[in-house]
This record gives sequence, C-alpha cells and structure tokens, in this order.
Amino acid sequence: MAELFGGYLSPEIMREILSRSEMARLELGGEQREITVLFVDIRGFSAFSQRLSPRHVAEILSQRLARMTRVVFEHGGTVDKFTSDGLMALFGAPLAQVDHAARAVQAALALQACVQQAKAGMLQCGIGVHTGEAVVGNIGSQRRLEYTAIGDTVNLAFRVEEQAAPRQILISQTTYERVQGLIEVREIGPSLVKGRRGAVVVYEGRATLDGG
Repeated sequence: MAELFGGYLSPEIMREILSRSEMARLELGGEQREITVLFVDIRGFSAFSQRLSPRHVAEILSQRLARMTRVVFEHGGTVDKFTSDGLMALFGAPLAQVDHAARAVQAALALQACVQQAKAGMLQCGIGVHTGEAVVGNIGSQRRLEYTAIGDTVNLAFRVEEQAAPRQILISQTTYERVQGLIEVREIGPSLVKGRRGAVVVYEGRATLDGG
C-alpha cells in the first residue's frame, strides 16, 4: 500500500496513514465522503510546445508539475493524477480533513503565485475547485488499482476549471459556502457548464488578480 500512495502524498501524510487503523478501509475499495477537488491546467501549453524540442517541452512540463505537486503537498492535498499539462488534486482524502475546502482554495492561491514566480512566465494556469460527495478509494482491476475519486463532484470540478481564464481561480458555490469569510471573491454568476442541464454559480478568487 505504501507503494500505491508514495508518489501522490507528502511524506508527513504518508506516515500518518500508515500509523492509522483506517488503512484497512483503503484496501477494501471505495467509500463515500465529502471532499474538495481541484483541477489546474496550463493554458496554451500545446501552442507553446510547438516552438520547442520534445525534450525541452518535457523538461519544462516536469518542472511545472513538480512545483504544483509541492504546493499541493504543502496544503495537505493528494495528487490524484497528472493530466496532459496539469493535475487533479484531492483534499479530504485519503485522510479526512474538516477544513478540506479551505485547504484546496489556499492551495489554488499558492499555485497561481507559484506560476507567476516561475520562469517561462508566458505560461499561465486556470484552476477550478468544487466541493461535494464522491466515492474515494482503490478503483480499477486486479491487475491495476489506482486510488482516486469518482462521481459528479469530480466532473463538476473539471468543468469549472474549463471555464477559468488564464491566471483565474474559479470556485463553485458549494466551495464558497465552506470558505466564506476566508477569501475575497467576486461572483461571476450563473455559468453554463458542459454536460449539465442548469447553470452553475461560480466565484472568482480575487487574489488571482494583480494587486490582490
């Protein structure tokens, strides 16, 4: 089990998981709980990569993903998976965290700050955060198991991220209700999200803007 989580969790959380009896539950499959899901994606990376050699592209992407992973770990999150030029992170799993929404939003703010400080500053990120119920656990087959989260919460977090402009953090109304008073936001209002019947109310984290 340590091999399964080693690359996705900070060493501190890994040690805590291994010391707890709830480790047994992780081996049995999924359980439903409230979590916060964060998606971050580098905008314009495909066009940017066309001007460079494949090796140079891989080096830049690896550096960016390493920085993103470090930020997620610093806020107690789990790297669920790497996307083509970004990542998906979980807060509140595998260890329960009463403040998982706040951790995710603070991680989003730190991710944007990290991107602005990095070299090749022409690359910007869009981030989406959503809080809700999901099934988290070891999903897959006997040949390949992967610790992940599944459910509409994950899908909506991804769709919210798709709406985010470069340098923008968008959070769902559910997440905003959990962190209200902890972060300045600007209500974007109802937004049409692919794959959903009704509009979704989203908020922009104000700290993503120049000058706070």
